[in-house]
Amino acid sequence: MKFIKKEISQAFTVDIEVEDTHNYQLENGIVSHNTVSLLAGATPGVHYPESRFYIRRVRLAKNSPLKKPLKKAGLHIEDAYGDDSSVVVEFPVDVGEGIRTVGEVSMWEQLSLSAFMQRHWADNQVSATITFNPETEGKDIANALNYFQYQLKGISFLPKTKIGAFAQMPYEEIDEETYNIMAKKVKPIIFDDVIGSEAEIDLFCNTDQCLIDMDDAKTKFDFTAD
Repeated sequence: MKFIKKEISQAFTVDIEVEDTHNYQLENGIVSHNTVSLLAGATPGVHYPESRFYIRRVRLAKNSPLKKPLKKAGLHIEDAYGDDSSVVVEFPVDVGEGIRTVGEVSMWEQLSLSAFMQRHWADNQVSATITFNPETEGKDIANALNYFQYQLKGISFLPKTKIGAFAQMPYEEIDEETYNIMAKKVKPIIFDDVIGSEAEIDLFCNTDQCLIDMDDAKTKFDFTAD
């Protein structure tokens, strides 16, 4: 976790991207980027699922206590590309029938939905990566950016290709047969090896109450009454 001073956080009107971490503390609060939606089983930000069946890849530190139980459960784990200190875990996912996926939604519809959410729902930047077909839509990106330039605070684009735009993509489309093969190897995850380990709890403020480390606070603040 990295600390962001209040003056810096107030100067931003878009998502703050902090090097080497997606968890950072503001002087006036704590933000965990794109975590809640994933834990709830939803796509983060304004995004459609990659496909009906896909691989969801998650990075872990090589010494993470989660690595052993995940491997025992039959999940595929491999070294992270370009990062000697991490591994990548692959989870097979089936989002179910009747759900529109990103391959069925045009670049323009994705942009329109992001602009709608930016106008009517979010004050901070809406988190959205627009997936586009490089053969049919790539030529229109400049026009799209010009059209939506005053409706979005920021946007990212990602070409949709059969093999993935980069190595070890967080989401990779697969067919039903591949999903079934992967899913049959997965067993219930048992976390006995990590039960009892002390987790580091993030301190936070909720409405008018704050959770703080009193021992640490006493070294920084004077609680003596005048």
